[in-house]
Amino acid sequence: MVNIGIIGCGYIGRRHAEHIHAHPGAKLSGVYDIDTKAATDLAEAFDSEAFMELDKFLKLNLDIVHVCTPNGLHAELSIEVLKSGKNVLVEKPMEINSTSAAQMLACARENSKEIFVVKQNRYNPPVQRLKKLISEQGLGRVFQVDVRCYWNRNKEYYDQSSWRGSLELDGGCLYTQFSHFIDVLYFLFGRPTAVQGRTANFQHPYIAIEDSGSFSFQLPNEVLGSLTYSTCAFNQNIEGSITVLAEKGSLKIGGKYLNSIEFVQGLEREFEDMPHSAPANNYGFYEGSMSNHNIVIDEVVRFHEGQLSGLTSGEDGLAVVEIIESFYNNSKRIHG
Repeated sequence: MVNIGIIGCGYIGRRHAEHIHAHPGAKLSGVYDIDTKAATDLAEAFDSEAFMELDKFLKLNLDIVHVCTPNGLHAELSIEVLKSGKNVLVEKPMEINSTSAAQMLACARENSKEIFVVKQNRYNPPVQRLKKLISEQGLGRVFQVDVRCYWNRNKEYYDQSSWRGSLELDGGCLYTQFSHFIDVLYFLFGRPTAVQGRTANFQHPYIAIEDSGSFSFQLPNEVLGSLTYSTCAFNQNIEGSITVLAEKGSLKIGGKYLNSIEFVQGLEREFEDMPHSAPANNYGFYEGSMSNHNIVIDEVVRFHEGQLSGLTSGEDGLAVVEIIESFYNNSKRIHG
């Protein structure tokens, strides 16, 4: 039985708790939050123990702690956990600056512990199938990759939690809403370079970050790349997609969350009998990325049982932070 603790008892912390509680090889041994009610409610819902003091929480016999707090607190809390001799699984993004993310990774190495990052869109069946095809050189030469993310985030979403939309704790749309898409781009095709872009805040004057962006870049092997994103979609999410043009065929992984094959030509046999994707994470009046946290928890258990695990490494988590940082550093704000 793998003993797991959770730091941060908000929406995503509850999602982790649900899947830990449902897994026969895992036990939710304790939860921590500075909000007494949040911690107590989560503990009572999943037969666990609530803590409002971090030092007492870290005295529990835990194999791993899941850090599910606002983005800008990930480094501070993960480092405390690692120093206490426990492994860490941190929600996306790993952090909102590469210096802090590198410190997390260094602390894990210094304490002979592991740090993993939640990147559940890697488990989407279409993404897994494309990854296999790329590894087998089944696309031939890749010419162009286009990523599009058009979601809705309204004022009610930002009013729900004070940290959302702030530079200090949120960091930007590419960290909070769209880091999974940056991760899948990196997972499939490597690190973007020669980045150029524009960002804007068209419709959310009450937040400090952007709500839209458009970028061009180059991927390894002279592949052209582009990314456009926005949280200004009217009323609901529209699209989360990756389109690939290659020597042996073209395809678009689409839907709202990289969860379906919208177009395929020349590669039809490679995408036959596609397993069904998980539903999206539903938070009431808005949706997030795919709900593959059950797979994440299964991989946590597999790792602690000494089996080969598909968890995303801290090194990959740091790489995604560096990529997002390079996008922002090579962009010009044109509005808002």
